[in-house]
Amino acid sequence: MQRMSPAPGALLLYFAASATRQSDPASAHCRLRVDAIAPGSAARYHSRMLLTPDHPLPLDGQRILELAARSMFDLFSTASAGMLLVDREARVVWINDQYKRYLPALGFERVEDFVGHPVAEVVQNTLMHRVIRTGKPILVDLLSNKAGTFVVSRIPLRDDRGDVMGALGIVLFDHPETTLQPLISKFAHLQRDLDEARR
Repeated sequence: MQRMSPAPGALLLYFAASATRQSDPASAHCRLRVDAIAPGSAARYHSRMLLTPDHPLPLDGQRILELAARSMFDLFSTASAGMLLVDREARVVWINDQYKRYLPALGFERVEDFVGHPVAEVVQNTLMHRVIRTGKPILVDLLSNKAGTFVVSRIPLRDDRGDVMGALGIVLFDHPETTLQPLISKFAHLQRDLDEARR
């Protein structure tokens, strides 16, 4: 397997799973470990959770959050229209495969021409730098630029000390005028019903 070199300042996440089965099937278990290496640091932070047939889900709050975060990342990475990661200096350090389809419309032929640059220089009207500065997420927003209009979410990423180390931008929907039309129509219908009830 080829090992890829991370972009400068990238947050590295490692997922490892191991299964152990003894003579007693009831004793079988699966151990999950999540490691993260912060940019510019050799320190590795990790968490483990032990899943057994009797207790398939973690029962303490911290591990529930870890499992939910990992599951949400997997969901967004496959179901979203694109994802973009910036470091604490608001430089683009990673995009997923879905995001690459927007590069030509943004004026870039190669990923290398996009990744590594300040996000404000390559994505018009972005607010990722604001998320880095304030540490506050922008959960749902409309972004319009040369590539089109998108429904996006911007989430700050923090290290173990609580300091902002980057931000994740997620394209929830592209072409919202069509993909969100059923939802817009439903709200319009509810608004009409409300207006009629007030008369």
